[in-house]
Amino acid sequence: TDSDGGLNYKEKGVVTTYSHNKLTAKKTDFCAGSTLTEYRCHGGDVLDKVMVDCVSLDLQCVEGKCVPQGVTNLTAKSKPTPGSTTGTGGTVKK
Repeated sequence: TDSDGGLNYKEKGVVTTYSHNKLTAKKTDFCAGSTLTEYRCHGGDVLDKVMVDCVSLDLQCVEGKCVPQGVTNLTAKSKPTPGSTTGTGGTVKK
């Protein structure tokens, strides 16, 4: 199963595969610099890995997903700093 539905660069996901009702793999999408490693199920239960440079999509890689430039603190629940706007994807500095 893939929690983000497959190739979805804008949502962090976890792929879990099973064989004979036993867990065989559990992989979470992650960032290494500007590169997102996106896991997906491919052709049934076969685990596949796709690497994408978020910058090539005019995005940045943060916490396992490609997000708009300037978005930070995706998991932090804090008050917005003066001069910034807060939405459901983190804080964007103006």
